[in-house]
Amino acid sequence: MLLTENSEFWPRLSRRVNAELRVSRDNNLRFLGMDDVVPGTLSIQLEGKALQALAFISEEDGRSFLHYRLTLHLGTSAMEAWRRGDWLKLLPPADATGWLRVERAGKTIDIDCD
Repeated sequence: MLLTENSEFWPRLSRRVNAELRVSRDNNLRFLGMDDVVPGTLSIQLEGKALQALAFISEEDGRSFLHYRLTLHLGTSAMEAWRRGDWLKLLPPADATGWLRVERAGKTIDIDCD
């Protein structure tokens, strides 16, 4: 499977992450925003069933953009969807909860796909 950074997946994922951040009860997270992934940073860790990239994250109400390590953890069906090239199946359903973990100190974002 070829890795692609030229997909409608990334803008949709950014919108989904931003919607989740906006409803967070944690003020430390509520005002963050994911803009996009950094071109050329996408990699696959097959042994860990994960996709990783660097993401542009807006902090301080858009005054600064930092790189966060973005990891998509692929469950069985997400891994199969990725292998088929069906990236949109990796997006969390609109009613899903608990799929996003953000660690500001470590500059990481973890997303459970499946």
